[in-house]
Amino acid sequence: MITHELIPLTLPQQRFVDALESSPKLRASFSMSVSLTGPLDVAALLTSLHHLVLRRDALRLAMRRTPAGSWGQWFREAPPLSEVTTCQAVHAPSDDKFSRYVVKLATRDAATPWRLDEEYPFRFRLIRRSQGDHVLLLTFAKQAVDGALYLLLPGDLWSVYHALLAGEPAPGEPGNGFAEALRRREAGGSPDPAEFWRSRLARARPCRFPAPAAPVAPTTSAAPAAADGEPGPRTFRFSLVGEEAQVLRGAVRRARCSELQLVQAALAEAVFERVPDDTLAITLPVDTRRSYERGVLGQFGVNLPLVLTRPASGAGMVAQVRHEWLQVLRNRHVTSRTVRRLAPSSTGWLGADEANNLRLNYLPHTPVAPVGTRGDGALCVAYGRYPPRVLRESAAVHLRVGSAPDRLDFTLSCAARGGPDEAGVALAASLERLMRRHAEGCR
Repeated sequence: MITHELIPLTLPQQRFVDALESSPKLRASFSMSVSLTGPLDVAALLTSLHHLVLRRDALRLAMRRTPAGSWGQWFREAPPLSEVTTCQAVHAPSDDKFSRYVVKLATRDAATPWRLDEEYPFRFRLIRRSQGDHVLLLTFAKQAVDGALYLLLPGDLWSVYHALLAGEPAPGEPGNGFAEALRRREAGGSPDPAEFWRSRLARARPCRFPAPAAPVAPTTSAAPAAADGEPGPRTFRFSLVGEEAQVLRGAVRRARCSELQLVQAALAEAVFERVPDDTLAITLPVDTRRSYERGVLGQFGVNLPLVLTRPASGAGMVAQVRHEWLQVLRNRHVTSRTVRRLAPSSTGWLGADEANNLRLNYLPHTPVAPVGTRGDGALCVAYGRYPPRVLRESAAVHLRVGSAPDRLDFTLSCAARGGPDEAGVALAASLERLMRRHAEGCR
């Protein structure tokens, strides 16, 4: 069923719309690059991508401003198969030149503003270098989807692809999962968590780690200076690989917490070591899907603070994070009404991150590597080889964690304008030491 009536935007959608109105060049995209080596059935892949758009109504979302000045959204019909994916063949004399070209395209797709009153909230691009070498670039508007797409879409894509190769019908039927979720939220019925957040926000203060005086403009990894001449984010990376990652997960089980909670505790300890504050708040994207919406693609992510106090010990930090995280999850269904009830104390804390200077994103990687069912070889799939060179930091400290079965990758960006490099170096060293201490503690 296709819906044409306007549905009001949810809180996270409204946040992105407001941010884009104040900063039209703001990047508001999720990007996924997929390297495909081996016998690819291009027709089956293009049909699978079309099926994604048919089955996932969030990929058919449209937005426009109403005569009253507010924003509304509706769901349109899917475009024909020939219009879903842009296909091109590229001749590149070297791997380096090919990589630079693909990253340039990914960067352009990610940085181009979205006009959702005229275009769909996705950009699919299939690049062919040779018969056995392709790259698929997938770009999505954040007004329509959240980070769960990294977990949901690979399984959708390759299950349809394999079914087509086997001559079977594509699994799943077109549905309106996101539209139905939006209507349920409009109908209300969930308790308003305003009182919980009133008590938490009474303690929430930006910590005194050097914070930017204004949002840092978009930068590239090759050119860390912003367009206005201000310094861009300093980025520090480290990984726990193989046995180190497995040992750390043993520590997680012994502490009876999640991997994310252990990382949150380590980040909080590292920051507490560098600031005099006795309270800090870490902003993180929280999934507000209900249990029956776990498989629904859409924009359900709302930014909420985890408010923590300085502990007496590392073990106390983990216990505090576990307790506070459970409380946040119980009170995660924050709406625009909640924000209005708590204004002005909610400004910069509920549903937004612009005013905060500690942020954490955690993504468990579960890549799907399908094996070809015909030809003389297997189709090898690799994710993330061609990330766009677009980065915008509004937080002074932004930790990104990628969790795979055999490793954890940590990327710490310190975007404190005018802050010394030594502050970021010391914070990164503290965080790495604390993560390794947790692993060493259970050897």
